[in-house]
Amino acid sequence: MEKQEGGWTLARCVNWAFGPQQLLQVGSLVMQARVRLSFLKDVPDDDLVRKELTRLAGAIVHRADTQRWYDLGDYAGAMVRLLRTRPLDERTFQRLESSLTSLEALVNARMVQAA
Repeated sequence: MEKQEGGWTLARCVNWAFGPQQLLQVGSLVMQARVRLSFLKDVPDDDLVRKELTRLAGAIVHRADTQRWYDLGDYAGAMVRLLRTRPLDERTFQRLESSLTSLEALVNARMVQAA
């Protein structure tokens, strides 16, 4: 039985650790990465935005690996590698866009499963 007021129960702890809250946080990071990528397309020479996008992708990798969502971590890890090693040309932007689209689809699929 769950308490009505405050306190932690096993059900609340499991929901906090593995439930939709973690997915919402990853989804928020993906949306922030999408905004940074769209800005970076307009100003590809902005190293600060590139570093911020790399940091966001790394945060997604960390959260995904913590929750054992390895498919999410793989796509975000590919973004980190692209951002660190490739020049920002049209092909790189297409790959980054594709990775973000895949991340969004995976997060949405997990949200549907959690509901």
